[in-house]
Amino acid sequence: MAGAEIKSSRSIRCFVALPLPQVFTAEIIRVQGRIGAFPEIRWIGQANLHLTTHFLGDVPENFPELITGVLDAAAAHQVPFKLKLAALGCFPNLENARVLWAGLEGEVPQLVLWQKTLETSLQSFDYQKENREFRPHITFGRTRRGLSAAAQKKIQTVLLSDIPHQIFDRAVLFQSRLTPQGPHYEVLHETAFCRSAAA
Repeated sequence: MAGAEIKSSRSIRCFVALPLPQVFTAEIIRVQGRIGAFPEIRWIGQANLHLTTHFLGDVPENFPELITGVLDAAAAHQVPFKLKLAALGCFPNLENARVLWAGLEGEVPQLVLWQKTLETSLQSFDYQKENREFRPHITFGRTRRGLSAAAQKKIQTVLLSDIPHQIFDRAVLFQSRLTPQGPHYEVLHETAFCRSAAA
């Protein structure tokens, strides 16, 4: 099912992500507020916070309808797992930051298993697979020109609250639309992790 079957004259931008528990979203919004406003930082809005597992890039318009069965099949064999917010960090590093993120701990091997399983299932489709290694994180801010010394210092003083592990039990296929107000994410398909931990 690849190549010729998914060709279309129009393209859309898509990605697969895990929705965040409300307590995680609230904590990240709190962290943004604690860091405060800096002209070089663009905060990710509450509605756009998620845990990306697969960036599919620009794909043919009919691509989503062709892979929903693949998503459902992979999710049927995936066990729900528990994650906890860990440290704050920056990519590639604090001094040259382009992305501000919150790390994760807990049943991370299950998260990595989901990412690898779905990536393998999608290999027969023609999309822009990322070459870099999957590093689980939640992006909550971006900057184009790095961080000022004041912003770097402030970020290092902010600590995450000790929130209990939360269950991740579903994945969503999103379409990303660029608007004058920033990106808007539309849900195209949602699937639940159905496998029992005892199975």
